[in-house]
Amino acid sequence: MKRQASAILNEISEKHPNICLSIEGRICEKFCLSNIDICTIFSNLFDNAFEAAEKSEGKAVYIEFKYVGSSFLCTIKNIVAHKMEIINNKICTEKEDKINHGHGIDNVASCTKRNSGSITLSCTEEFFYADLMFQIYENDVEAF
Repeated sequence: MKRQASAILNEISEKHPNICLSIEGRICEKFCLSNIDICTIFSNLFDNAFEAAEKSEGKAVYIEFKYVGSSFLCTIKNIVAHKMEIINNKICTEKEDKINHGHGIDNVASCTKRNSGSITLSCTEEFFYADLMFQIYENDVEAF
């Protein structure tokens, strides 16, 4: 999983060279999600974070991976130009074509739920947060 998420992040960050990226923690190699779920979750969340940060003055994305007890947590936080409206854990899209946008977060939520996980979205005047949580089991990860 670590290689796929890194490849996605590298590709997206290369498209946004003026965004400051900070990463803390790591993903254990043996933490198991399918390649499709990894791509769906991380490409949508990373892309959204970089796109929103691009529109802000601060232009920064912060990613944290950590393990707490039997949970794997990932927080993706980005600076925003203004507070975004979130209703029922969904971002109210600001794009003109509302019919064809906003499906990425629905797909992320579906993937996390299918993998015994959850996603929580929140936003302040300064930051947007996407918090992922997955239950892990002894045979899913190596010692960390």
